[in-house]
Amino acid sequence: VHTPVISWIARYASRGLVGATMYVAHGLPFTPRQPWHVRTALRMIEQFAGRYTDAILVMNKIDENACKRYQLTRSGGFCMKIPGVGVNVDAYAQPLDDATRRQIDAEFALRPDKPLLLYLGRFIPDKRPGDILELARRLGDRADFLLAGEGPLWDQIAAEAQQIGPHVHVIGWTDKSADLVRRCTLALFPSIFREGLPRFLLEAAAAGKPAIASKALR
Repeated sequence: VHTPVISWIARYASRGLVGATMYVAHGLPFTPRQPWHVRTALRMIEQFAGRYTDAILVMNKIDENACKRYQLTRSGGFCMKIPGVGVNVDAYAQPLDDATRRQIDAEFALRPDKPLLLYLGRFIPDKRPGDILELARRLGDRADFLLAGEGPLWDQIAAEAQQIGPHVHVIGWTDKSADLVRRCTLALFPSIFREGLPRFLLEAAAAGKPAIASKALR
């Protein structure tokens, strides 16, 4: 099972029906930054679901410590920290051909003579997409900015971007993310979320693109 809410349902529903249940937690739902009552409620739900969990795979040290501290598996179960996700290095290492580059520029209204600063990720407070808008205000139209993703802050970020200028583009989910990574000049990742090993930074590294990132909370 994977992700919190669906895993709560699936772990409870599958009790006694399977030989073992493994929970892949790409971020436990309770965090130190939440109000205490929200954090406590979510932790108690995870502890209840832990009665039907044989193993948890997590991607960061905070979640690993929480698993051990709060006993988020059944007796005899275990928690394991894995080193995040991987990318196809060879695919990202291939530079864009001229035709694909022109197609990407036309589709996303990018200027071929300006640097492209790119963000791929969720639009949530701890990912701090608003920091990128502040940078766009400071730099003006000396560079194009493109933010792609989904989340509760998307409408707000998109509205603010329109006020900054046409050099700032906010789009939803796209299947052209790999081409955008290869097209960009610089990857921006101001997240202070409890990241494991962010896929976007791996993609940027595979494509040979420099990245600016914040130090995540630990």
